[in-house]
Amino acid sequence: MTKILALDQQRLIDPHIPSLNDLGIRSDWKQYQEFLTYNQNFNGFYYRTGINNLPFKNDLIDHYHFEMPDYDSKFNLSFGEVSDLRIADLVKNKQDKPWLVMYSGGIDSTVIMTAILKNLSPAEFENITVACNQLSVIEYPSFFYDYIKPNFKIVDSTYQTYNSALYDQYYVLDGELGDLLYGAVSWLPDQASNQLLLKDFRREPDPLIALLNELKGPGTWFYDLLKENIDSVDIPVTTYIDFFWWMNINMCWAPALLRPLHQRGQALSVDKFLQNNISWYDSPEYQLWSMTVPANEKYSADIALRKLASKKYIYDFDHNEYYYHFKCKSMSVGRSKVTTQDWFCLTDDGPPLYIEQDWRQILDLLPAHINR
Repeated sequence: MTKILALDQQRLIDPHIPSLNDLGIRSDWKQYQEFLTYNQNFNGFYYRTGINNLPFKNDLIDHYHFEMPDYDSKFNLSFGEVSDLRIADLVKNKQDKPWLVMYSGGIDSTVIMTAILKNLSPAEFENITVACNQLSVIEYPSFFYDYIKPNFKIVDSTYQTYNSALYDQYYVLDGELGDLLYGAVSWLPDQASNQLLLKDFRREPDPLIALLNELKGPGTWFYDLLKENIDSVDIPVTTYIDFFWWMNINMCWAPALLRPLHQRGQALSVDKFLQNNISWYDSPEYQLWSMTVPANEKYSADIALRKLASKKYIYDFDHNEYYYHFKCKSMSVGRSKVTTQDWFCLTDDGPPLYIEQDWRQILDLLPAHINR
């Protein structure tokens, strides 16, 4: 039986949708909606583990196996070891067709290329194409000219069409989730020192709530919401940095996995996308590294020290002192500019539904997706 698995929650204000009160959405919807408006990089939020106190049911996670790996306090692999394991796993399991690597020139996609260059042979490079554009080159010119241009076929990503035919031809690799491993806190204000962010969020909640009010909208509401979820799991989340990291790796991970689908061909089914679009950082080992590495290794108030584990992995390969010491996390500029009509929801047994053409079916299915 068809049911909704995921909503583009930003679009619930569409005039095709009746009053949310009439649908039975909880009384705190206004706070949740305000939270959405402050976090427009995501089209909605779904927990992967812990108590679900969000407005919508969590069937998405089980259906597509987006669950978080079990916490293991003894996990001790380095970021570099995990990166080498990732490429070894893909070579073992994803060699039945060529790869297309989405290279933005940023830190996350440069890690992907470093793993390929470090671990594969020149003969294996022949099955890999790099999709980038001039802005990708500008972000890290020496890496492009020294390592990418001499070794790989290159296509312009600017107006690349992502459709079913492309996924018939390639596995498409992207670095979409790299920020979330670190907690995606590079947007914190400069006055948010390490001393502040390493405070215990339970013992000293007031500065965190003030920070949430500034950055995320309804601070007290969101603090209580996420704290309830954190307290329902046996995973160490202690500091302010941990709090932001948990929001990203638990609440934002699944929507981020689906985010490229909003930018890709309308005729592309969800299953085909998930089978052929390889989100590089979506491995149990990367997530376990993120779950066990200390908070101060995931984030620093010194912007040159952010994503340091990723930069060290690149440095150990290319020995570029300037990049290692001065490259900062920034919004990558080399992404494709191709956009398509956004779907409104994903279902368990069919293509995405679009509100402009499928709104009657959506209204039939929507009440059952609400977490009352």
